[in-house]
Amino acid sequence: MSACVLGSDEQFATLRRILSDAGYEEAAICRRAGVSRLDQIVTSAARREQPPPLEDTLDALTWLLLEGRALPSRASAGLLPHGLAGLLAEFGLLVESADDVRCPIALYPAENLYLLSDRTSEAADSVYPAMEANSRRFMDVLPRGKCKAFLDLCSGSGIAALVAARDFATAAFACDLGERAAQFAGFNRRLNGLTNLRVEQGNLYDPFAGRMFDCIVSHPPHVPVLKPKNLFSDGGDDGEQVGKLIVQCLPTYLSPGGEFCLLAMGLDTKEAPFEQRARTWLGDARQEFDIALVTRKLVDPADFITNSVMRGSTALQQVGQWKELFRSRGVTALVYGTLLMRRKTERRAPFTVRRQSGEMTHRRTEMDWLMRWERAAANGTGAKTALDSRLTAAPGAALSVLNHLQDGDWVAAEYKLQVDHPFHVECKIQPWIVQLLGLCNGAKTGREQLRALIANGLVAQGTSPDQFAQALVLLISEGFLQFASGSNIINSI
Repeated sequence: MSACVLGSDEQFATLRRILSDAGYEEAAICRRAGVSRLDQIVTSAARREQPPPLEDTLDALTWLLLEGRALPSRASAGLLPHGLAGLLAEFGLLVESADDVRCPIALYPAENLYLLSDRTSEAADSVYPAMEANSRRFMDVLPRGKCKAFLDLCSGSGIAALVAARDFATAAFACDLGERAAQFAGFNRRLNGLTNLRVEQGNLYDPFAGRMFDCIVSHPPHVPVLKPKNLFSDGGDDGEQVGKLIVQCLPTYLSPGGEFCLLAMGLDTKEAPFEQRARTWLGDARQEFDIALVTRKLVDPADFITNSVMRGSTALQQVGQWKELFRSRGVTALVYGTLLMRRKTERRAPFTVRRQSGEMTHRRTEMDWLMRWERAAANGTGAKTALDSRLTAAPGAALSVLNHLQDGDWVAAEYKLQVDHPFHVECKIQPWIVQLLGLCNGAKTGREQLRALIANGLVAQGTSPDQFAQALVLLISEGFLQFASGSNIINSI
């Protein structure tokens, strides 16, 4: 496959300026193409069948750099910004023939940066495009709090470390096993003029012996495969191979108070769910970490096998191998989601929670809130806050009641609550909680609500504030209650 060539700092700065001055920006490209994301342009069957317009500079840049189309030499001379063709050639990014020019590697805007990556995954060492849905999802859940040292493992194009170096990290580090990925990430670092980012090629933490980080993130290979094909997709036969190694080394490389974020696929088994199994990977340090898993999708093993056959990733003769593998390991579901860990600094028991992403769960803000609130719940401050604050029922909460016919009358037999923000939660509840939520209109504190419930005979006389607080903490954690002082539950603490 084609490779890039590193030039001088002046050449990189000139390329960046030419692209910026030409208006080669993500929003402008998408607006011109009538799509919401760049990957929709690259994968568009209509654009493949019918060449899109080639009328101005933005069209020419989209043709050449994003889509990799051959640009007629006559058009390139009139439409490309002055000096661009020469610079691309010096960087090894322009292939010329008698009639046209072509850019074999994608060069495109993302996160207000310019990035180099491959367009396809045909080669084993392809650099995964940052415009793909999975990469964009990773950037959505990326921790963005100020930190001194940030590490992105399995970094690919380096987009996470690039954003960290630009926006919130004093020093950022990117590491990938692939030589091509490290080369591209290094190119991207220089193209975007970031001097506080270091790119390494190596096996996970190998280049960083003796160093600790305040934030470690990874979007590692996580697709279960029987026969390896691509560096960026080979997660071993269970998909967990790389992610497990990353988690196992966290006690050595993550600083106290530090954050870890992993977007990957893991396994629920008969033995334990994914988040509980991940805790065991921490070894003797397992009690030092809080853990939250935010699931996006749960896949039945049989459905995974069927989908793999339909995609052509699994041959029919391999179906038996998959079935035996999942059976022998007790797999009940393949879980795709975000695994969050924080190394505690307090002397208390750690928490482990799971939430399901909902239609109203959009970005990192909900995950930050979850970690803050569960920490408050674990150290006791959450209970006091719940008792002393005015509470209101979540505006999006929904109640369903299952009635049974008894002696000619319908009798309520089961109450179920549902909410979609901050996460999608469904749970069965006791009747008194229905009454509590109806009363929580922001006028009373948790303590006052307890007194009212006792006075109305809805809660036993001997119920202590501490006991009641535990119920409030859980209802807040699950999104059914929020603080009246906050305009939104994620601002509640």
